[in-house]
Amino acid sequence: MRYLGVDYGDAKVGLAIGDDSFFLASPYKVIRYKTWPGLFDVLLPVLTREGIERIVVGLPMSDDERSGNQIKKVQDFITELKTKTKLPLVTYDEAMSTQQARKLTSNKNDDDVAAMVTLQAYLDGLR
Repeated sequence: MRYLGVDYGDAKVGLAIGDDSFFLASPYKVIRYKTWPGLFDVLLPVLTREGIERIVVGLPMSDDERSGNQIKKVQDFITELKTKTKLPLVTYDEAMSTQQARKLTSNKNDDDVAAMVTLQAYLDGLR
C-alpha cells in the first residue's frame, strides 16, 4: 500500500511518500500556497500520480493553546480534503516532528521531512 504523509501548515504543506512493503517513508515535496484551491490544485494530482492508497495527516496532540489552534486548522483541512477524495485518511500524532526534521536537515524548508518523520512513525506502528 502507498501512503502520503501530510504536514499541514498555514502557508505550506509538507508531503512524504511511503509504502508498507519496505516500511520506509521519504520526503516528497513542499507545497507553498495562498488559498486552499491553490493547495488542492497541486495536492490532488499527487494522489493519482503516485498511486496513493491512504493519507496520513499529522495532528498535533499537545494541549497547549497554540497547538489547540493548530489542531482546529488541521481538522478543517482534513474536512475539506475528505470532500475532494475518497481515499482513506488517518491522523497520527505529529508530536515533535518539526523539531526532529530540523535535526535531520539544516534546510529551513523542512516540512517534507516533518511529514516523513510522522509517516515513518505511522509505518513503524504497522509492523
